[in-house]
Amino acid sequence: MSEYDHEPIPGLPGTLPAGEEILWRGSPDWFGLAQRAFHVRGFAVYFAMLLVVSLINGTLIGIGLTITGAMLGLGILFGLAWLSARTTIYTITNKRVVMRFGMALPAAINLPFSAIGGANVAYDSKGRGDIPLSLTGKHRLGYLQFWPHARAWKLARPEPMLRSIKDATTVVAILSVELAKTHASMSPVQDVHPAQPQSTEAIAA
Repeated sequence: MSEYDHEPIPGLPGTLPAGEEILWRGSPDWFGLAQRAFHVRGFAVYFAMLLVVSLINGTLIGIGLTITGAMLGLGILFGLAWLSARTTIYTITNKRVVMRFGMALPAAINLPFSAIGGANVAYDSKGRGDIPLSLTGKHRLGYLQFWPHARAWKLARPEPMLRSIKDATTVVAILSVELAKTHASMSPVQDVHPAQPQSTEAIAA
């Protein structure tokens, strides 16, 4: 039995009101999450540099400790990424975006389309997309409440982010239509910009 067994609909804290329907639901790709949110590549490079130093010094103890530390550290990061992806469900309805996540402290955050000013997307080399949502008006949600489901370095005005989505193009298209419906004066492509997979548009991860 898990802490999410009470959910009437997976990923949602309650039943849907009349007139609301689910348009898309999904979870992060755990390996992409490990790379872009938990930065396993950077840590791997760091440990590789330590290993080179140990090999140059020629101490078996140093080499053994470096390899052990690398395996332990990277194992923890991969484990956290897997657990984070497993406990996360993103849901888009015709009214809102719901982010359910939390490994130790489960949380479900509702983002009505009226509070979302726009969205963007950045793809990695495997075609997985990170989709940050810019919020309008004043909000009291802090960066740490979203992490790792938040755009990096946006501390003053946190941007919740759907992380490492395999069908990101579909998700952005849905958001574009629904945001345009909510903000009648907004062009469907004015604030929602699907990037090409080869795009180098900077969205920090």
